[in-house]
Amino acid sequence: MPKLEAIRTRDFFLSDLRDGVWSLLPLTELLLFRAESQISSLPQSLCLRAGDAIHLTAAQSAGFAEIWSNDKRLLQAAPAFGLTGKSV
Repeated sequence: MPKLEAIRTRDFFLSDLRDGVWSLLPLTELLLFRAESQISSLPQSLCLRAGDAIHLTAAQSAGFAEIWSNDKRLLQAAPAFGLTGKSV
């Protein structure tokens, strides 16, 4: 990614943060342990990356009912975390 494009992307992200588009949640040791526990209880047929498990656990822990993504694997795993996956 060219430097100017990276700067624009960063600026859009920071603008979205200021406007409340994103909800950032702290990454704690407890959250990581919860994600590990969730991963170990998933069916083996469900393929989920560690980062996605952390994302889903954070949403679940914060009380969200939905998670929006264009990641097919994350959306398939959402119900196992008590979340409704919404495709964007």
